[in-house]
Amino acid sequence: MKDFNLESYLANNSLAQKIYNSCYKLENKKYYFSCKFEKFEIIENTKQLKDLIEYDYPEIVIFIKNKKVFDLPDNFFSLLFYNNVIDILIIKTDLFQSKNLLLEKVDKTLYLTYNNYTFRSPKNNLSEKQNNEIIEDYKKHFEELDQILEWIVACRFTDSRRSSFLHLRLSAGFGKSFLKSIFQDIGMLVECRYDDFKSPSSLNSKEFTNSIIMMIDEFTIFKKDFKDLTNNMILDSKNQLRTKVDLFAKIFLSAEKSNSFEDGADQQITDRLNIIDKEVEELEERKKYIYYGNKAYYQAVSSYIYNFIILRMKELQDLGEFESARKSEIFIHQFHDKFGLKTENLEVKIRQIFYETINNLIDLKNDIDFLTKEQIQISKNIILVDDYIYILQPKKTFDLILQNEDDEFYKKAKYKNSKMSEILKIEKSEIQKAHRVLINQTKKTIKSLKLTRSQILKYVEVPTIFETIKA
Repeated sequence: MKDFNLESYLANNSLAQKIYNSCYKLENKKYYFSCKFEKFEIIENTKQLKDLIEYDYPEIVIFIKNKKVFDLPDNFFSLLFYNNVIDILIIKTDLFQSKNLLLEKVDKTLYLTYNNYTFRSPKNNLSEKQNNEIIEDYKKHFEELDQILEWIVACRFTDSRRSSFLHLRLSAGFGKSFLKSIFQDIGMLVECRYDDFKSPSSLNSKEFTNSIIMMIDEFTIFKKDFKDLTNNMILDSKNQLRTKVDLFAKIFLSAEKSNSFEDGADQQITDRLNIIDKEVEELEERKKYIYYGNKAYYQAVSSYIYNFIILRMKELQDLGEFESARKSEIFIHQFHDKFGLKTENLEVKIRQIFYETINNLIDLKNDIDFLTKEQIQISKNIILVDDYIYILQPKKTFDLILQNEDDEFYKKAKYKNSKMSEILKIEKSEIQKAHRVLINQTKKTIKSLKLTRSQILKYVEVPTIFETIKA
């Protein structure tokens, strides 16, 4: 056994190769992927491992005097995990893959790829007439239903998921829980809470494997980390392999408007987000809902949503991998054109506020007594020369101007201070260590200097705005 050659042994034993390919080590933990359980098990000892292998591959067991003996060399078990060290598991569902399950190791990354979903077909004992009446009524209540279902499917088939965020701002009583429960019962949805994005996470990677929708209920703010959830997310759950899972449609539910989307929004948000804002009567007050009752209404809508999505997914699969992706991308762009967040870009609004404030100060020659403390501080940092403006302390001035806005806007805008040059579109100018800014709002060419007052006066011997006003 001392000369045991693992490579040679695996090359001549396909069963041993399968077992070897199911054993991995991440950090200090050992994992075995059970092909029958379709999940990873943490291995505590060799007996546990042998029991799992026996369950998956009963053919490796031989019987000698009624005792089960594994027909594998001892060295094999000692080498299983230590050769297969990994950093991360990536779980995917590839609807165009021929194998039901594919396990591949590339360097220190392990890929686990399924080829189908196990959605649950809803129970429906209603007649065709009852179904049609309920669905017709629900679509009057929720006119955008079909477009949203189309969008969910399109998000699943495209790799371009930048615009795959949807905020459903639905009035109280609309039936948010009703809709969420349908997707949960079908098995298409993973519900997340804000705490789930922390590490360690309480989320289970298996849920995401069978999910095409990630939903946050009672949504309040678009955290800046959400922009990284475009195509996938890394789960660092307790006692689980560090896993990267695919994300498709991301839906935020709330009855209230979000401050993240008011008074200007970051371009990272406007490029991604779609909003459907509805104020309608309560679902439970609709005549058809009252007439048929919740159970019948729920069955009809559940069946409709399930059949709609299954049919569309089948149609796209039949188109093939590339054509399905192309058509999905087109639909997602059209959806974003119609429902994309319609608010002023945060950086555009910051730029507008910044230069409007400066221009207003320039015009306040006769109102010096009414200047606020902040306005005086800002004025001291600005020097005028013809059509040019020189700013003594750009970052401080930037922050002083933004502080005059309401608290919610300031919270969103203040972290942009470090990107001040980019936001104000600063370029290098002819003056040493200076920067030039072209501002479309005022149609003026403005120069912004990251210099001390003495350095500026070396080039331009003029007073600040404040000194000009006093004079």
